[in-house]
Amino acid sequence: MTFDSVAFRLATTIFTHCLLHPSDKPGARFIPAVAWMAVIFTLSSIPGDRYPRVDLANADKGVHALLFLPVGWLFARAAMAGAELRWRLLAAIIAGALYGALDEFHQSFVPKRSCSLADWLVDFLAVAVGAAMWAAWCRWRTRRGISGCIDTAESRP
Repeated sequence: MTFDSVAFRLATTIFTHCLLHPSDKPGARFIPAVAWMAVIFTLSSIPGDRYPRVDLANADKGVHALLFLPVGWLFARAAMAGAELRWRLLAAIIAGALYGALDEFHQSFVPKRSCSLADWLVDFLAVAVGAAMWAAWCRWRTRRGISGCIDTAESRP
């Protein structure tokens, strides 16, 4: 067994266990979301002139979408276990949108970066899509009798 195959198996195990199968411990469920938010904060702290120049209109919007879609997924999987799905999704979207606003505010203090309403709207939409994707994934798993989503009021007998 090569190092690459062991590393791949370890990475996939961590991914499936930590990201796809939430812990039943309330605090532990937020660890992946907080870790991903730390990644976004770190990237947002890099001055704008240190990023490679891209000659594609609105390329930054795509980057915002790719960074904030997991925020929606991770907040939805962590939020309010036991609550109805719609309230979990609403809580996840609100939390993600607030983090997007905080991120934009933070960027206003970083050299060659700015606070942008358009960027925040992309963040908000990406969070909403990520939360909806989590809900669809849970419904798909539930219909097939596969466990792995945190119990909700709708899924209890």
